[in-house]
Amino acid sequence: MLDPRNILATSAQNRALDRDAIENYGMPGVALMENAGRAATEALHCHLLAKGVRPQGARIAIFCGSGNNGGDGYVIARHLAAKGYLPEVFLLAHPDRVTGDARVNLDIVGAMGLPIHLLAKEQLGPQGFNEALEGITRRPWAACVDALLGTGLSSPVSDRYLQLVEWLNARSLPTLAVDIPSGLNADTGAIMGAAVQATLTVTFGVGMPGLLVGPGRDCSGQIEVADIGFPIGCIQALEGTGLALDEQQIRALFPTRPRHVHKGSFGHVLVIAGSPGKVGAAVLAGSAALRSGAGLVTVATHALCRETIAAAQWELMSASVFGEPDRPDWSGLDELLAAATVVAFGPGLGNTPTTREGLSRVLEKFSGPVVIDADGLNVLAQDPTLLKTAKGQLVLTPHPGEMSRLAAKPARELLGDALGATRDLAKAFGAVVALKTATTTIAEAGGRYAVNTSGTPGMASAGMGDVLTGIVAGFMAQGLFPFEATCAAVLAHGLAGERSAALHGQRATTAAAVLGQLGTVLKAWEESEL
Repeated sequence: MLDPRNILATSAQNRALDRDAIENYGMPGVALMENAGRAATEALHCHLLAKGVRPQGARIAIFCGSGNNGGDGYVIARHLAAKGYLPEVFLLAHPDRVTGDARVNLDIVGAMGLPIHLLAKEQLGPQGFNEALEGITRRPWAACVDALLGTGLSSPVSDRYLQLVEWLNARSLPTLAVDIPSGLNADTGAIMGAAVQATLTVTFGVGMPGLLVGPGRDCSGQIEVADIGFPIGCIQALEGTGLALDEQQIRALFPTRPRHVHKGSFGHVLVIAGSPGKVGAAVLAGSAALRSGAGLVTVATHALCRETIAAAQWELMSASVFGEPDRPDWSGLDELLAAATVVAFGPGLGNTPTTREGLSRVLEKFSGPVVIDADGLNVLAQDPTLLKTAKGQLVLTPHPGEMSRLAAKPARELLGDALGATRDLAKAFGAVVALKTATTTIAEAGGRYAVNTSGTPGMASAGMGDVLTGIVAGFMAQGLFPFEATCAAVLAHGLAGERSAALHGQRATTAAAVLGQLGTVLKAWEESEL
């Protein structure tokens, strides 16, 4: 069964999860709140110990709103006090507006005699609030807790909440965000006016896309998904959830190879790539297909590129599909396609009529899976009708600029909801789509989606997409379905990038260096089977 911590649920799905547990399974909401607060406290305690902060005498400022997010904050205050910390609650709502389970826990905190400071408009005017904020600033805090807004935010953060978010971000203190950093959209990762920059985020039961995509990844810090006792039936009843990619799930896709196999057992990748001045793209894609485990790889390219490809990677076969950019010779393409298991099309070809003609021929004649990248995507954006002739399953791997051309929308708009844009394009094009960003998102036409959790800023350099194209093709050649192959490739690609950055540093992490670490990632996956 899938680990619930790797499930991604929208804010609406999270509300449905709570409602199902309470109404259909009889779990008291106050019990769920207690479990959430206790789990968040334990996570914060470990987080602070790792930073050298000991409980005795350590002051913790807990900022609470009127809803259940604030209720979690009151539970946290109680459990922190039990550990020897000195928690103080700052309430931005009038106490009369705190109801239900949250009110139960606010009253407990009050009965314990823990400090509760009222910062609502009803208690403090603008000047009084500013003076209170100055007073808070002068206190020696060891850490802060953001229990202000939670997942229900529907409009930009404003007024006193905005002031507090800005105050928290200016402090550089260890900060726990309860469920989600206040100001962050739980579904898209977009910042709604302003968002808390947490060092630790503890969310409950299942994960949320907004913690991983867009600015959400930087706002969330270390992310922990805490088990708070949801009946497993509640989680299984959720429909349309996504997946946070994790090595443990992906390893299961790579069983031990039988001893009696041969190179033909693991497929033949045909990489149609490269042109004079861009032969490196063909080398990277072809080599990545080989190193990901494909049995055979042929690079179909410009005649002038074949010698370079042979010298760069001896195991690659090559064939000429055009002699000059304006004189294509596709006469041998049918024979190459007949021998192929998977086609990877586009890296380094150039955005030319020749490339368009080549893609058209591949889509019309080849019934196997096709990975389209780079200039293949550019010609597809210019003539989407090419898709009507496609016989095989398609995987598209655009970066934001290519995505913009495919979707006919500004990249800035698409990146405001990268996951939504990925899902929309997958449905519109009937393909698996991997939108390559700092947190790559993957979707298929049927609705499944995943969010990558690996990678490093050092991978923002030339050739990385060519390597990914080759890995996707190589995994499909070995029998993985397009969505699973793309998820596995994206995760492996990012992990290889992390290992390269650890060895060489962020700035010296090249595509070739990432390719060099791919084998260590796959070796670890293989050894986990033993």
